[in-house]
Amino acid sequence: LENAQKSLQVGVTTIRLTGSNGGSDFAVKHAIDSGMFDGPRIHTAGESLVPTGGHGKMEVNGPYAFARGVREQIKRGATWIKLGISGGISDVRGAIGASPFTDEELQTAIEVAHRNGVKVTGHTGSPVASKVAIEAGIDSFEHGYFFTPEVLEMMVDKGVWYVPTIVVSQEGALEFYRKIGSPDWYLDRVASTGKDHWAMLQNAIRMGVNVALGTDQFPYEPNDGTTATVAEAELYVKAGMTPLQALQAATMQPARMLELADSIGSLEA
Repeated sequence: LENAQKSLQVGVTTIRLTGSNGGSDFAVKHAIDSGMFDGPRIHTAGESLVPTGGHGKMEVNGPYAFARGVREQIKRGATWIKLGISGGISDVRGAIGASPFTDEELQTAIEVAHRNGVKVTGHTGSPVASKVAIEAGIDSFEHGYFFTPEVLEMMVDKGVWYVPTIVVSQEGALEFYRKIGSPDWYLDRVASTGKDHWAMLQNAIRMGVNVALGTDQFPYEPNDGTTATVAEAELYVKAGMTPLQALQAATMQPARMLELADSIGSLEA
């Protein structure tokens, strides 16, 4: 709750959470929605779903187990589902670009979510898994460290949203990682991944992929002399957006992604 309130105080009025622990997100959302406390609007995916050993919170195996996991999060109030469809920078073992899901697991999870009117996003660094997810109808991706031009072109064709979280792989985040005690191997992995991540973001912007600003850090987290949210937008400009496009990526575009553009995200006469 304190983190939510700090986020509101730095100007972030709507937040999408993509993988929380033990229902804490639902409790905080209820406390804010009921008027008990001030805070941002919260849209949450509950606990992220992964195969055993994958990059996420709730470990399940097989298409029917994924169907149940998706339904459990929706029952608790999730308005998105998060799937860890590849490895991650913080994983102790395995490649970031690994694809732990079977195609059937991935397809079933997305189908069940959509049949319940809930969108799906995927943590991903894997072009292979991302292509399967796009073909299955996934709505958005986080990170996308190693997206190829082919994947980006598919995203444009299908209208898949992209949340870059570029701040977490660039130099401005190193202070944060040192502060939380990240080991040297982790810092090395951030540095090596960051180069590919940056080049991929430049391609995504150039090719016209739908970008919605997200940080993978607290919105108020210090980053490169400002907050993570502002630093993210500044990096979009350095990667090829105009300042107006970067501002829209932080306002109008996320509202479109959340299907809330009729009520938030812009100032209009």
